[in-house]
Amino acid sequence: MGKGSGQGSTEPEFTYRRVLRLIYSVGIDLHQGSHRARCLDERAQLCDGFTFQTTAEGLAKLEEHIFLNGANPIIVLEPAGLPWLMVAVYLRSRHPSCRLVKARMQKMAALRRYLRGPVKSDRLDALTLAKMPFIDPSN
Repeated sequence: MGKGSGQGSTEPEFTYRRVLRLIYSVGIDLHQGSHRARCLDERAQLCDGFTFQTTAEGLAKLEEHIFLNGANPIIVLEPAGLPWLMVAVYLRSRHPSCRLVKARMQKMAALRRYLRGPVKSDRLDALTLAKMPFIDPSN
């Protein structure tokens, strides 16, 4: 168990929380090289974050993280360039019932301005994408 459980384990608390909470939404900020993913639980709290590449190993890492413990999260991608299509096709082929959402650029920009101001970073973009299902469930 996690810290403070009295079991004498040294397992980090972050891992302990990740195992207990199912991932509700995943925001993926895609680039030509390394992609960044942020995962939120049903209370919109950050419960995981990692980077991956569009390789067989990288896509397997993505799959392992987001479908942990039977979760079937809403996966939000910004449809820019070719990487989003490779990720979407891979996830749909491995998990036909997964919920893939293409974020609208205008909504993404407005939400980014509202949440963070004019600052733009890959970490913030992935987190903003993950928050989209909470703010605009109809998207």
